[in-house]
Amino acid sequence: MSFSSFPPEARFKYPWRAYQQRVLSELTSHLTDGHLHVVAPPGSGKTVLGLEVMRQLNRPTLILAPTLAIRNQWTQRFCELFLQTNECPDWISHDIHRPAWLTVSTYQSLHAACTSTKAAVVPARHDAAAAVLGETAMRAAAPDKARVAALLAGFQAVGLGTLVLDEAHHLQNAWWKSLMQLHSALGPTVVSLTATPPYDISPVEWERYCAISGPVDAEISVPELLLAGDLCPHQDYVCFSEPTRTEGQQLVDFHTLLQAEYAALSRDATLVAALEQHPILLNPHGELDWIYANLPCYAASLIFLHANGRPLSPAQLAVLGEPRNGEPAVPALTPAWLETLLTFYLAESVPFAPYAEHRRTLEKHLRRQGLMAGGQVLLRHHPKLGECLSTSLSKLHSIRRIVAFEHDALGQRLRLVVLTDYIRKEFLTSSTHNDLALNKIGVVPIFEVLRRENPRAMRLGMLTGSLVVVPTAALPALQAAAHPLPVATELLPYDPAYSIVQPSAAVQAQVVRLVTHLFEQGHIEVLVGTKSLLGEGWDAPCLNALVLASFVGSFVLSNQMRGRAIRTQAGHATKTGNIWHLACLDPRDPTGGPDVALLRRRFRTFVGVSLPPRELGIKNGLARLALPDHMPPHDAAETLNAGMFAQAADRTALAARWQQALAEGRTLVEEIQIPSALTDSLPRLQKLYFNRTLAYLAAELVTALTWFGVEVAEFSLKQLSRGRSMSDVLLMLKWALAAALVLFGRKIWRTLRLYVAHRDIALDVQHIGEALLAALVEAGAVQPGPDLHVVAIAADDGSLTCHLAGGSTFEHSAFVRAMQELLRPLDNPRYVVVRQSRLFRLINQQDYHAVPEVLSRTKQLAAFFANQWQHRVGSCELIHSRTLDGRERLLHARARSLSAALNPSAEPASRWQ
Repeated sequence: MSFSSFPPEARFKYPWRAYQQRVLSELTSHLTDGHLHVVAPPGSGKTVLGLEVMRQLNRPTLILAPTLAIRNQWTQRFCELFLQTNECPDWISHDIHRPAWLTVSTYQSLHAACTSTKAAVVPARHDAAAAVLGETAMRAAAPDKARVAALLAGFQAVGLGTLVLDEAHHLQNAWWKSLMQLHSALGPTVVSLTATPPYDISPVEWERYCAISGPVDAEISVPELLLAGDLCPHQDYVCFSEPTRTEGQQLVDFHTLLQAEYAALSRDATLVAALEQHPILLNPHGELDWIYANLPCYAASLIFLHANGRPLSPAQLAVLGEPRNGEPAVPALTPAWLETLLTFYLAESVPFAPYAEHRRTLEKHLRRQGLMAGGQVLLRHHPKLGECLSTSLSKLHSIRRIVAFEHDALGQRLRLVVLTDYIRKEFLTSSTHNDLALNKIGVVPIFEVLRRENPRAMRLGMLTGSLVVVPTAALPALQAAAHPLPVATELLPYDPAYSIVQPSAAVQAQVVRLVTHLFEQGHIEVLVGTKSLLGEGWDAPCLNALVLASFVGSFVLSNQMRGRAIRTQAGHATKTGNIWHLACLDPRDPTGGPDVALLRRRFRTFVGVSLPPRELGIKNGLARLALPDHMPPHDAAETLNAGMFAQAADRTALAARWQQALAEGRTLVEEIQIPSALTDSLPRLQKLYFNRTLAYLAAELVTALTWFGVEVAEFSLKQLSRGRSMSDVLLMLKWALAAALVLFGRKIWRTLRLYVAHRDIALDVQHIGEALLAALVEAGAVQPGPDLHVVAIAADDGSLTCHLAGGSTFEHSAFVRAMQELLRPLDNPRYVVVRQSRLFRLINQQDYHAVPEVLSRTKQLAAFFANQWQHRVGSCELIHSRTLDGRERLLHARARSLSAALNPSAEPASRWQ
């Protein structure tokens, strides 16, 4: 059947949402470069938007998706919403080797068609872990010219003109190479759709991503969609747990091991002797190139020797800029410094050749203790400590508690999904009883812990690419939904209330849809599945509670999983979504341990409304959940959970809080936050602003001197009245004055020293941002525009925020990343800007800032930035740190940088305003 256009009756049968209509209205301008790149959260209708753009372009089209399940959704949506039929016409093909007017396939099918590896075969499963080719095999797969030529010939024959890329963030891996061959040869118009563009990748990787996807043309944030009613109010919660008794003992053993190893290694006499004979310490001035290129190793060597009582020579200290006279200011030896030293010692074979046997023995010992990974020595956190917490069996209890809590709150309206990493089929049994010890987390163990203790008679199900279990009572509904295809099942041997679905090849492709139908109809209330199958692309708007029992912390996948629970549901205007995260606390770590650290990384990508008692607002980060920086000393998990469950119980208040927060802003801004806190106990002297610093300083001095003067006058009169001589009184006054100087001077010394040493950065941030923006435009990292400008805002608490207004989301991210590089402590930048000024025209002041990497690629760009700084901020000097003199100055700058005195450091953040 020959086609020259899509059928005229192919039309979207519903009205377009406002943002969809805006994209379609601007389609012509977006497509001037041959690309349309749309970024929008799950549930915003990207699929139907892509189908409509495809229809309007009206050319033979190839749609690529990351999994078979998502591929099938594209065909289903087009037939249902555009053709208004359940039958797939013959001009739609799923075979990439036999393209038609519309071909819908997967990225891995394309890659398999372009390579010669036998591993590149797309399995007939839905599971993304099974459907996606093994990354190792994919990277090893070499392009096959004959295969590529055959593939291109097929698409040239049908006249391919449009390429739709779903979940385009996947194009960072090997699929990108195969896709670029197709794009380069045929030059189709590219439509890229994603909810999670990889903003956290390097500029080089982003350029590669944009080479196929194009720059971002249209984007919409979660708050905007919520404001429009296209996403439901939702909230993240954390259910904390504490290790089991066995796990707790393991943690104690890990901590004890780390302490013992540190104590032994920090006093290793052979290591001391080896270091003393190393050329960098025998003749440091003759090894300056090496030292400046490996400064942490050199510094760690000196710190280690100093901790072992070895005197450091003036020549050794001079390299670090330390004074030649007086006591050297050498930092104390810490596990972090010892890690650096041992990694250096084990990697440097030639200089330590006489100690080869000691090095071999030491490395074997560290590996046997599990204290080496990837060539790095680990003495601060044992790798298995994090693994023990992330896979803690206490999380099974947390899941059971969450499910019971949500069922009590919602009853039969509950539609809860638990997503985890592994299936763990070994916990199934063919016997009539299943009393296997549940000692691992996975789909089957979670299902079992819920099934074994189910007083509420909740209807449970399992859905993975290779294992499907549904309530036996739901089988009639399953058979009806699959009609006319039969679905084979068998009873779960140890519980006839549940049945294992054994789909035929014909039914296999429909299993996800069928089980989802049961879930929507309430035949299943709690569904346990793998993140690889249901974490991306799965569509079940009825879902109102989600438990993330996964250990992944990446920007893309964690946000994809969370997106399953925030969709609106037709006919249920009051729907809200609770998203539960799990964390097992390390009782010996006041910050919570590695599991909490993983949560903090996850939450950098999540934007949501804050919880009381935090100030109302929409922002990212774990801080919006009102969790303490340090865990409570006793019963930490229960103390924290009490607040979490209390908040989660009030879904009505959640919706109201969203509405109130949304009304206070108009757009989501990515910004850099510069904190006000200094690390000492100066409650009245924590500001770095000029007026605040000097005002508080003056107030402190006036108050102190007034009090002191009154006391002195009263004391003098008393002493004179008692017959003391004036000389005695004056002597006592001198001692009192000395004590007063110590008492009052100590409290203000650090603030005054910081201000005198460095010009107030808050006065300059706006101008620094403007200089940076001009340089980013010059470098091509930001496109110029009439609305592009820098905004710096001072908060009441003394902190400062800075962001870029106008431009795209990626440009906002590029600006924030560059600003963060400028403000963070110096590491080893290629160029450094020395900020110079004079206080009251009397005292020289200077601070040091790294020139961002994107501006350090060429000397011309770095010089342009310095010129902009000179023009907008003030006097400065550009240092090229790769010269001998530049490296030495960089060394001095590291210790003097104002950014090193700020704690915590400047961090990127997102905020609705």
